Amino acid sequence: MFPAGIVRRLGLILVVPGLLASACGEPVVLPNLAASVSDPAQIAHEAADGLRAAEVLHVQAIYDDTTGQHFAIDAVEAHARQARGAFRAGAASYEFVSNGDQLAYRGKDVWVMNQKTALARYIGDRWVVPKANRADLVRTLDAIAPEALGSLIGSRNSLRRISDTTVNDVPAAKFNDEHGSVWITIKRPYRLLRAVMARPVGDGLQSFAFDLLAADPGQVDFTVPGGLVNFDDPRTLPARFQAETVSFGTCDQAGCQVRAAVRNKAGKAVIGQPMATMDVQAMDGRKLGTCSAPIAASDYDQVQTVACVVRGPAWEAFARVGGKYSSQVRISNPAYDPA
Repeated sequence: MFPAGIVRRLGLILVVPGLLASACGEPVVLPNLAASVSDPAQIAHEAADGLRAAEVLHVQAIYDDTTGQHFAIDAVEAHARQARGAFRAGAASYEFVSNGDQLAYRGKDVWVMNQKTALARYIGDRWVVPKANRADLVRTLDAIAPEALGSLIGSRNSLRRISDTTVNDVPAAKFNDEHGSVWITIKRPYRLLRAVMARPVGDGLQSFAFDLLAADPGQVDFTVPGGLVNFDDPRTLPARFQAETVSFGTCDQAGCQVRAAVRNKAGKAVIGQPMATMDVQAMDGRKLGTCSAPIAASDYDQVQTVACVVRGPAWEAFARVGGKYSSQVRISNPAYDPA
């Protein structure tokens, strides 16, 4: 459990099923050392060395950023930014996994809350490589990495031992200094169990507090799933059509055929029925008629021609007299148009 005052906000954290076979118990155990020492700085130094040497850490943390937004994370993290867990930013929560080179996440409410489009519903619970690579999550992973947490307490030379207590049923000593409070096991090997920071940490993390729980390296998989939706690769997104040219077929008093060359700028999956709408107008701006044609599915970067015929009294009256005219094309992409 977190200290009083933190518990309410820790309730924001999502627990990912299967993240660990055991989510509680003693933290990572270091090689046993000699008898305990009384110098708080030495205790903190040894605990920091243990963090840096750990293969993986299971961290539950909460914090605010400089804008006042609340964040929470429940993650198992190894070195080189390999991590898996759950993250909450404000009201949006999602799972994530990072193999050190690539970050992916999924969470339906992330998309539906922020984008009222069919694309958001299409993404749903698919794994996504975000375009901005989730800077808020990346900075959090950097802050809770074994090396970072080790550095966080390794230079604490003014710690004062305040009291003896327990953290997650592990006997611990509480230490304070101007940076905040830390809880470290009473006996060697010294292990950091909890920290509540009174000063900003890393890249704009404020009110930073975390618990360290047990983590078994053999039970954590940092593999990023395949079949990702990648905003830097439009072929992984639903079809998005774009008009390139417009031309006329046979135009007489009965009607005027309008043709549009349409290119698919994304993947083959089609959401809804994309349409090409052609507006014909006289050179003086008079509207002569409108027609629409459906756009069929096509592969990425393929061009197809769609056509329809403008008819009606306005066109017929214009055709009897004659004159110059032009056309414009409007493309409807239900996957991307506002709902």
